[in-house]
Amino acid sequence: MNASHPFYTYRSCSILVSLLSLLLVADTAASATSAVVDWMQIEYLRELAEGREWIQYEAEQNDRRQKMISIAELVLFGVEAFLFLMWIYRASQNAWALGGPGMKFKPAWCVGWFFVPLMSHFPRFLMAISVGHNS
Repeated sequence: MNASHPFYTYRSCSILVSLLSLLLVADTAASATSAVVDWMQIEYLRELAEGREWIQYEAEQNDRRQKMISIAELVLFGVEAFLFLMWIYRASQNAWALGGPGMKFKPAWCVGWFFVPLMSHFPRFLMAISVGHNS
């Protein structure tokens, strides 16, 4: 092992991992709920296609359900993405703090590569391998 990096200190990732785990469970529940709501929408549209009378209140209620679940999924995704990037940064920072040999990407670039279109896939893979081997 190399000597630890003077600018980085080790900080536990356990709280971030716990939060991410809970959010992934919540996201799974939201996705299952979305599947049920989508099925209800399809059934409603099928009934309308078969000649059922259109009632505005039912259509608006269906639209509200779709909108609420979509907003919930979008908010969950945003929070999950933010916490995931925090975890990536912290894991890389910890690898540097522990003096992991072969670390090629600084913590900021470990996060930054997620925002570089097209060219981002390969460096993210290398960063994940590097952090994984050195954590």
